Amino acid sequence: MYTLRQATEADYAFLYHLPRATMKDYVAQTWGWDETVQAAMFKERFNPGHSQIVVIDGRDVGVLSIPHSTAGLTYLELMLFYVIILEIKILA
Repeated sequence: MYTLRQATEADYAFLYHLPRATMKDYVAQTWGWDETVQAAMFKERFNPGHSQIVVIDGRDVGVLSIPHSTAGLTYLELMLFYVIILEIKILA
């Protein structure tokens, strides 16, 4: 089961690492990846008030964000680390 908690300034490093870990290859293939540019864009857009951290078993695994509205449209972002939940039952 998952829970959501409000993101804070203390989540900066986690929230920066998440898209880097999940989207870097796709961005690099499409536009190229420049770490300096990505870091600057993230810093400019960082607003923890728009985000909730997805937590599973006490571990931060993703983010749910509604960053802003543009031209009357609101969009939602959901980004998760690949999560594997394995349940093994041993029958006696």
